[in-house]
Amino acid sequence: MPNKSFDVAIVGCGPAGSSAALQLARYGMKVAILEKGSMPRYKPCGGGIVYKALKYIPVDISSVIERRCFSVSLGMVSANKKFIIQRDLPLITMIMRDRFDLLLAKAAINAKVMLLENCKLTDIRSGKRPVLVTSRGDIKADFIIGADGAISTVARKAGWKETRRLVPSVNWEIFVHDKDLEKFDDIARFDFGLFSGGYAWLFPKKDHLSIGVLKTRSNRFLPDALIKGYLKFLGIKRVLHMKRYPYPIPISPRRDGFVKNKVLLAGDAAGFVDPITGEGISGA
Repeated sequence: MPNKSFDVAIVGCGPAGSSAALQLARYGMKVAILEKGSMPRYKPCGGGIVYKALKYIPVDISSVIERRCFSVSLGMVSANKKFIIQRDLPLITMIMRDRFDLLLAKAAINAKVMLLENCKLTDIRSGKRPVLVTSRGDIKADFIIGADGAISTVARKAGWKETRRLVPSVNWEIFVHDKDLEKFDDIARFDFGLFSGGYAWLFPKKDHLSIGVLKTRSNRFLPDALIKGYLKFLGIKRVLHMKRYPYPIPISPRRDGFVKNKVLLAGDAAGFVDPITGEGISGA
């Protein structure tokens, strides 16, 4: 590693980490992003950016947009009701996180941020200058930003207790026949009442569907029967290929603060997520 000392070390190369790195670099700070994997990498996420979040994204994302949805369907299945919201501007812009995160990372790199890939954090030693113990050696920084997701190593190693409310979610990337893809190509949908204590969503992407479920009253396990029931409800009879990605969503922020001993938590690590929809890119 050519340099092991920075003004700010950021753990996590998602929207929160890369956006923070880019802004700090523009102010002349020496910044590193530590990413435990290699970019690009798949990130479990519905991949829908609500309109209000677009203005906060510091780069042009047009090259990674999969679809723009100008309509959103809200279904109340148990009551047999459906509401359609339509706007002239896109209500939800669809992306895949591997390409989106890579775009933000490249913008940070162009601003002279150092991206350290395959750099897994194992510990934090506090002091006048905190030290991040990583798989690539020790790294010193004046300040640390933990942008490493819902299961944050930074938060754990810096001494935070778990005060957020984490709920289970599963996202499936589902490839279907063109006729089924076309049926859902211009609208995002949220369906309530298919099961208790949660909802299902469908986000159309360029060549497949991102379909997921979230339960606010549940243990950590969501059975595959939920997605099978939702596919049946949607009228999708044949799936060509699908992959399952479970992940937790913090639907409440931390109650014991976001800054501690020169460490700041951001994004999901801090619990900055919409408590109703589970959307976290706005808070990142």
